[in-house]
Amino acid sequence: MNPNLGILKNGTIVTGYLTQEHVTGLEWQNLVQGIIWLVREGENYVEYSQVMECGDLQETGSMDRFVDVISARTAIGHDKEGNVLMLHVDGKTDARGVKLTELADLLITHGFVNAINLDGGGSASAVYNNTLFNYPSDHCEEKAYRCERDISAVVCVHPVCECMHGSCDDMWRCTCDVGYTGVRCEERVKCEMNCSLHGACGKDGCVCTAGYVGRSCHIQCPEGLYGLGCTRTCICTHGTCHHVTGACTCNSGWTGDTCTHPCPPNTWGVDCASNCTYPNCTHHGVCDAVTGDCVCNTDYIGSKCDKAKGPWANRSLADVSVREIGMLALLIGLIALSLLSISLNVYFYLRNQKLASRPSRGANRQTITSSNRSPKLRVADMTASEHQQRQIPSQTQFKEVNIGFPKPLIKISAKFLFKLKSL
Repeated sequence: MNPNLGILKNGTIVTGYLTQEHVTGLEWQNLVQGIIWLVREGENYVEYSQVMECGDLQETGSMDRFVDVISARTAIGHDKEGNVLMLHVDGKTDARGVKLTELADLLITHGFVNAINLDGGGSASAVYNNTLFNYPSDHCEEKAYRCERDISAVVCVHPVCECMHGSCDDMWRCTCDVGYTGVRCEERVKCEMNCSLHGACGKDGCVCTAGYVGRSCHIQCPEGLYGLGCTRTCICTHGTCHHVTGACTCNSGWTGDTCTHPCPPNTWGVDCASNCTYPNCTHHGVCDAVTGDCVCNTDYIGSKCDKAKGPWANRSLADVSVREIGMLALLIGLIALSLLSISLNVYFYLRNQKLASRPSRGANRQTITSSNRSPKLRVADMTASEHQQRQIPSQTQFKEVNIGFPKPLIKISAKFLFKLKSL
């Protein structure tokens, strides 16, 4: 007969010697058997159990040696509040550790009301949260180190896992359902604004979808970031990225997955999706990839770069103002008056010369009388010099004729030309 410590499904802790009927007839949640009942009702019970128990479960030797040898020890029990406790003492058989009577006294000082002894020696290993924290007595393959021994069973002490809205994990902790929190998943999580329709209510509040952050998932990822928790960086060189997917939206004039390629010729706009209205800008400019407007060469202007630069370049009648038309008409009138003046000057000059070349009637008579009527010369008897004198003035005489503009007309014309040049 050997001692047992178990927990019934109703939470009752049972310590002592059990019969087969007890083991099979009661509803156990956990049950473990040891050797030597160490503490009973707060008293050292080693001497009594040493006599009553069977020593076949231990391999140290006789029951007396098993009780009195110093070695590593492990015990399990409970305190008066019903908390299950375990205590481990490091050691090595015959070298270091405690006897079972000493272990019982140590348990009592730590508040144990009932406790039984479990395996010890090289099998005694203590692990807390998956970490070995004692100094085992067995050597590892490398003799400089100590390692825990391979064993067939362990005793695991953990808090009672009672999850109202969840389930227990491998560490006997509650994993709460969505919308609940607390040690036992007993508290309903309060999610503000229904997570702004950009998330779900989790155990700790809103769990935001990709592209959103904040207590109620109301904040969109800032520019340059995207994805879950806004933790990913955009790679759009000349554009912006979608806050959820990271897809690039290129600025006007750029294209490509990462907005690194300028628009091809004669295309413009967002993702270069628009065609230029005037391709090649009549070969006097280029189409701007951002605005789609023609950027003209130095010597051309206009929306199509089809007009040469200059004050009168490419001007039609529709482009001329009323004032300019009036000034032009005045200039034409002045030119016409100047030509008329020249014509009149020539006409009157020639007329005067012709009249001057004819002798008056009274003079002819006086000459004939004084010369006693000298005989007439026939035309055939006239010399070439005499004949020329009777004709119109010679070319040499014409060079002396003043054919310039009248002074008032010259002044008016000069003022008009100066104003016209300044336009």
